[in-house]
Amino acid sequence: MSTLPTFTAACGLAPKGSSAPQAQASRAWSVHAPFVAMLLEHTRPALVVDLGAEGGVPAATFRQSTARGAACHTVDTRLAGHREAAAAFADGSIDLLHVDAGDPARLATLDLAPWRAKLGPQALVLVHGTRAGRKLRRLWALLRQRHPSFEFEQGLGLGVLCLGPRVPPLDGVLARRIEGLVQELERLRSHAAEVTAKRERAEEMLETRHFESLEKDVEIAERDARILALKAHAAAQAARIDGFEASLGLQLVLFYGRLRLRVFPAGTRHGDFYERRRGQLLRWAQRWVAHRSTGRARPSLDTIAALPSRDPARHRPWLAPLTPLSRQSLGARILIVAELSIPACKRYRVDQKVDMFEHLGVETTVLSWRDAEACRAALPFHGLLIFYRVPAAPHMVLLATEARRLGVPSFFDVDDLIFDWDAYRRQLLASGAPSDRMASSKETTAQYRQMLSHCQHGIGSTAAIARSMGEIVPGKTHVVPNALDEGILALAAELERRPVKTDPRFVTIGYGSGSRTHDGDFGVVASALLAVMQRHPQVRLAIHGPLELPAPFRRFADRVFQIPFLQGDDYLRALASWQISIAPLEDSLFNEAKSNIKFIEAAILGVPSICSGTGPFREGIEHGRTGMIADTPEEWEAALTRLVLDAGLRHGIAEEARRSVLSRYHPQVVAARQLQQVIGPLLPAPATRLKVLAVNVLFAPVSFGGATVVAEQLCRRLQADGCDVTVFTAILGSELEPYSVMRYEVDGLPVIAVQVADDTQRALDYDDPQVGEIFARLLKSLRPDVVHFHSVQRLGATMAHACVEAGVPYAITLHDAWWLCERQFMVQDNGVYCNQKAIDLRACSKCVPDSGFTFKRRFFLGDVLDRASLLLAPSEFQRELYVANGVAPQQIAVNRNGVPLPARPRPARRPGSPLRMAYLGGRAVHKGYFWLQQVLEGMRAGGYELVITDIALRTGAASVAATEWRVSGQVRVVAPFEQAEMDAFYDDIDVLLVPSLWKESFGLVVREALARGIWVIATAAGGVVEDIVDGVNGRVIEIGDTDAFRGAIEDALASPDRLPAGGVNAMLPRIRGYDEQAAELKAYLQRIAAAPAAARVVGTTRRAWRSSVIPIAAHGSGPGA
Repeated sequence: MSTLPTFTAACGLAPKGSSAPQAQASRAWSVHAPFVAMLLEHTRPALVVDLGAEGGVPAATFRQSTARGAACHTVDTRLAGHREAAAAFADGSIDLLHVDAGDPARLATLDLAPWRAKLGPQALVLVHGTRAGRKLRRLWALLRQRHPSFEFEQGLGLGVLCLGPRVPPLDGVLARRIEGLVQELERLRSHAAEVTAKRERAEEMLETRHFESLEKDVEIAERDARILALKAHAAAQAARIDGFEASLGLQLVLFYGRLRLRVFPAGTRHGDFYERRRGQLLRWAQRWVAHRSTGRARPSLDTIAALPSRDPARHRPWLAPLTPLSRQSLGARILIVAELSIPACKRYRVDQKVDMFEHLGVETTVLSWRDAEACRAALPFHGLLIFYRVPAAPHMVLLATEARRLGVPSFFDVDDLIFDWDAYRRQLLASGAPSDRMASSKETTAQYRQMLSHCQHGIGSTAAIARSMGEIVPGKTHVVPNALDEGILALAAELERRPVKTDPRFVTIGYGSGSRTHDGDFGVVASALLAVMQRHPQVRLAIHGPLELPAPFRRFADRVFQIPFLQGDDYLRALASWQISIAPLEDSLFNEAKSNIKFIEAAILGVPSICSGTGPFREGIEHGRTGMIADTPEEWEAALTRLVLDAGLRHGIAEEARRSVLSRYHPQVVAARQLQQVIGPLLPAPATRLKVLAVNVLFAPVSFGGATVVAEQLCRRLQADGCDVTVFTAILGSELEPYSVMRYEVDGLPVIAVQVADDTQRALDYDDPQVGEIFARLLKSLRPDVVHFHSVQRLGATMAHACVEAGVPYAITLHDAWWLCERQFMVQDNGVYCNQKAIDLRACSKCVPDSGFTFKRRFFLGDVLDRASLLLAPSEFQRELYVANGVAPQQIAVNRNGVPLPARPRPARRPGSPLRMAYLGGRAVHKGYFWLQQVLEGMRAGGYELVITDIALRTGAASVAATEWRVSGQVRVVAPFEQAEMDAFYDDIDVLLVPSLWKESFGLVVREALARGIWVIATAAGGVVEDIVDGVNGRVIEIGDTDAFRGAIEDALASPDRLPAGGVNAMLPRIRGYDEQAAELKAYLQRIAAAPAAARVVGTTRRAWRSSVIPIAAHGSGPGA
């Protein structure tokens, strides 16, 4: 068969180069396709000639015969006459002749006479259009009188003529079969119409279900919020129960109960007596307690007020609001929490912002508002929060509340008045919305309005929306219009290179309808369209999307094309085939707030627009130059007529509109003009200060352990010395869910804390992937110059891997042996120090439960040490320990810990007063607690007081009892002193005892005592004694030498006047404060941060990259050497 033009069925338009009547004829022919297909199968013609079928259904049907070996030819009798065309075929060769008389343009040329001799003995002639007009009906009636025939009256009519002499008659059976097929076809077409109607109703229901789904989502969120609240309440109740069970009061009550059952058992004479006299016994006990209390000083109100409180803000500091000091630590990333289920809304209000933020150099994270956990986890790592089209679900309200506590600016973004019930109600009433939808929409609108009220600022797509927002939000409102994006620009460029081919004889007016609510909007232009289509037969109307066309448009059915709504680029490609785009809107407050995106889309694709005169359209369109504005039916008709009749005007307006939207709505223009104002305060100033991220497992207000004290002091001093310091720490034992991230402040330091998992999984102590992921997010948000790790047990060292991936150098201060020994202090189960220097893991296997775990842990942590830019040790002893275990000497330096220096001279000791000694190590074997007992119990001399601190007294239950010390001196047990009480504590101490049985890395209490002129008697426990000059400011005794340690104490007892008497300590220059340590540390960190990136590239093999570390000059010469 000869080549046939392509029919563009997807667009619902006529074939390229064909007329609307031809397209109508093609559609009318389709009702006969089943019969023709059956006829071709039954007769199997060898040669088919088609007079006039240019494409579409007829051509496709006849093409089927070629698959069975038939020859098929198409003849356009408008180009060649019947006689010339018939001459091309041999006499008697044609088995089937098709005459398409449905096109009036061919009616004048219809002439069957030249074809009679060409028909074969069994030839059939199909005549399409037997009912297309009076002339054809008369012609068909004449033919039926001369030849056997059959006619189908459906559509434009199809007649079957038997012109061959040997054609079998069309008997009644065949006729009935054909009629049955036709009826079946009609039934199917009726069914298709029902399906279409159902689809339209389903679309309406879908929109209603969207609102109902939104309500369900809110209900689910409220339920989840209640569950979380109940969990928190249950955790708080459990904590109270635990506290009650551990309280002294309950223990006394239980003791009393057990005593009562033993002394006054129930059912006995004594028990009955107790029951009768219980009240009297209680009164006697009260009088006895009162008598015993007589003469004792009652605590004053000031004393009671000074007692440690159970203030929730102290134990849960993440409840207190942050100050502007934490602004820098929030970073410059933006979190967009949005409704992502509506493609067009997502494109114009979410995706476009992401691209524009990227153009401004700002990273974004986009999350669905339904994912409560992800939103809550992401917020602490972003400096600005945008809610797009989010209802006031409880978890979203909590998110907005948390943003306000953090000082994160929050914006509510929307592109229509869904938060204004009065405007929305009028719009729904105008569209004929049912009552059930009205009720659900009112609730949904209230949810949006409530969420808007929880935000600080507003972003609207139009000025009308921004004005309405300004009545609700306390902060600023911004207009960020829907705009062009890179996808639309790329599509426009593609269509400019390869324009859509259109028939210049026709003018297509296009309208896009997103939902049934636009029926009222279309009514604005309906009468003008009808008038224009009536006067100008070349005008066609293309409707994309659901729309109930007014009944008068039925008379133009052949020129009206309704196509289901297309999404995204498919819709834009269809739009590019229009000659005129219309955007009618009813006059309402809701429509006044709608954006002018229809004008923008049409303009960039070279299609001129006529739009209603709402504010956004008037703002974007200069009437007569970049588009047309119409408000009344007369204005609509005049504008349509001008553009229909003047192709030059259409082209000129389209060109001007394209230039205009590029200058105003290009994404880079909108980013610079509008979006920049939204994020202006977020953009960071040029970095002039060293940005340090410090990491320690504990941090204030949970200040426990020497390493924590040092980390806190260094962070404060680095901050005071011009660094921007942020702290990352762990939360242990709270009601929070594992891996919850919270922010708080301590003394002006921003702190990010993560609730770590319980310690039941040993591997998480050193390798916690989830903490590593959280830390990676923090690095991305904060962008520090350098990371300084202190003690990281329970957090894990996976954080170092995140540093390597982010290209951030890190240093580690090795406060203890945790990196080498899973027991952290190299103390065995029996409390005895293992005394290894170069640690042999095979030896370690004797005192650990899983030697395989030990090897794996050591190799993992060894790799982390190797990748560090610098390792720091608090003492020379600690440095030598790590060098002995494989650390390169040039990679590790000593950064000796500082201590709180005395604020004033120490008072002189009173002559003749008892010697005052102190032990601060707690009830621990490796600290020498029990060994010190043996030492003192072996002494006969008395005349001294021993003060022991017991950390357990802070929690209520003592772990040390003075009565268990059977010594000749007096023993007093006290709670540990706070940092501010240090000078006062040491005022009453003459000798500090440090009977440690293990090698310590530094020993803060020793330096604190030495700095105040306290005589220190200590065992040779590693870094503890590096600042003790034996016989000058203390004594150094070998570990475990009981006699020597006892002798040193006895010497002090025998000659107390030889001890430092107070005043200024002559040995103080040997002890440095935190300021000096912090200054040295800052120099190290600056050097690391300033090193070229190439110097930080590390290999994956241990110690294979030693030359890449930040080299330390001659040991002891400091970072600036």
